[in-house]
Amino acid sequence: MNARIQSLQLACGAVLLAIAVAAGAFGSHVLDHFAPRELLPIWHTAVLYQLIHGVGILGIAAARSLISERWQNLGFNALFLGSVFFSGSLYLFVFSQQRWLTYLTPIGGLMMVIGWIIIATGAVSRVRQA
Repeated sequence: MNARIQSLQLACGAVLLAIAVAAGAFGSHVLDHFAPRELLPIWHTAVLYQLIHGVGILGIAAARSLISERWQNLGFNALFLGSVFFSGSLYLFVFSQQRWLTYLTPIGGLMMVIGWIIIATGAVSRVRQA
């Protein structure tokens, strides 16, 4: 894999994690001044999924020799975009309470599932090549 692509993927994973940590702290200490309390669990779900997928993206970028570049890039793209759609739509919903934003959430979740299936497929195809 191109070292520039790997560095970009590591940076994207790290940025997702930094934003998730900041969002988690914001949700724990400040959010109740901006949004109804009953929406706080939705915020924390967004943070949790973003943290998990940020760590997953770091792992995928670091494991570049275990999966072909094509599968790795496809999986990364699906996971990164899925995280943005899933968590981003929930963050925006909590702030705006615009119900239509929640229609983006399952799209993001589906992208994350597809991303992990792509990574698994790429890993299995590498095993079969060996």
